[in-house]
Amino acid sequence: MAYLASCPKCNQEWESRKGNPKRCPRCNARLATKQQLVEAREGQERHEVKGDSWEISLPRTRICSLQELIAHCKVDTEIWEVDRWVCNKWEVGTASEGKVVVEPLFQVKAWLKKKVNVENARNYIREMIEEAKQHAPKYPPLKRVKADSGNLLEVNLTDHHFGKLAWSPETGGWGDYDLKIANDCWDTATDALLSRVSALKFEQAVLVIGNDLMHVDNQALTTTRGTQLTTDTRFQKIYPSVRRAIIRTIDKMLPMAPLKVIVMPGNHDTNSSFCMGDSLECWYSKASDISIDNSPAPRKYLKWGDVLLMWTHGNEGKLSDYPQIMAVEQPEAWGKTRIRECHTGDKHQRRLEEFHGVAVRIMPTLCAPDEWHSKKGFVGNLRTSEAYIWNKQEGLIGTAVYTMPDKLPERVA
Repeated sequence: MAYLASCPKCNQEWESRKGNPKRCPRCNARLATKQQLVEAREGQERHEVKGDSWEISLPRTRICSLQELIAHCKVDTEIWEVDRWVCNKWEVGTASEGKVVVEPLFQVKAWLKKKVNVENARNYIREMIEEAKQHAPKYPPLKRVKADSGNLLEVNLTDHHFGKLAWSPETGGWGDYDLKIANDCWDTATDALLSRVSALKFEQAVLVIGNDLMHVDNQALTTTRGTQLTTDTRFQKIYPSVRRAIIRTIDKMLPMAPLKVIVMPGNHDTNSSFCMGDSLECWYSKASDISIDNSPAPRKYLKWGDVLLMWTHGNEGKLSDYPQIMAVEQPEAWGKTRIRECHTGDKHQRRLEEFHGVAVRIMPTLCAPDEWHSKKGFVGNLRTSEAYIWNKQEGLIGTAVYTMPDKLPERVA
């Protein structure tokens, strides 16, 4: 039975029946539209960042774990940390082909706070790097006689272990070693190697550093993974001493040819080698003919004509696998070369193996065996360093070798 009703919202009369809505059709439509807008708004992903806090809300989502939420919102966990988070679940039924399919839905909320100390430290480091570059020494372009020799010089002193302590009476007479001796060995060897190749002309030079350049990696005097070692001094003294040694060598090599520095971290000095590469980038930021490869990759490559070279420390993986890794990681350079060689360190010995035409060369070291090496019987190898001359067409055409005598010559301080 119909009767006239008055809408309490707009006071309009309309013909109503028992059980119908109490509002007129126009007001009901408006209310429905408003509810739809609210539901749509509540179903949207919401982010609110205020100062050092970040609130994330996903009302209707398939995401149900914190890891998925972080990945979905692309949260930089080095800058942000999760203070707390909640996840609610309910089930939604939908009709499909005459059947009701029940699927879970989730509501996820997270409250993040910024790692203020980390961000401040990052900004401070960036400021220091920029300031260091502004005050870096100027290296004007060097006037060299143009060399069309096709030759590249590689100087690679691996496993030098600056800061290592070896006491000859304790090791069975295999020689003393400390920071001063390490510096003397380094300078004497690099001077000798560069002198022995000075008659040749080079289009490019490469200096490989790292490979356990430093004996320890931190102020606790441990390796990167925490192995405690005996050193003759503190890390704060070792690091700048090594930097000065590298700079001396680079400055001697720059007049010979444009220089590329390859930074190859070892298992002793993963972090400090990276920092050393960063320091060198700042120091030589105003030098136009030097480049520094300080990327975190565990293997570095260089194509030189028909030659493909790979450098890695050698403490990970099998030597016999290196050629295959080389081919997979550098397919284009592999296909354009026929002479391929991998250079490694870590073993403190000189060895050359060939796997299906690819040479894997383990580089020697100048450092003396310490007490641990002596106990294990890892003694007797010649303390040697080598430099290699690569031709674009012929490959390896020369090797310069320096072997330490019983006593180093006196050097002017």
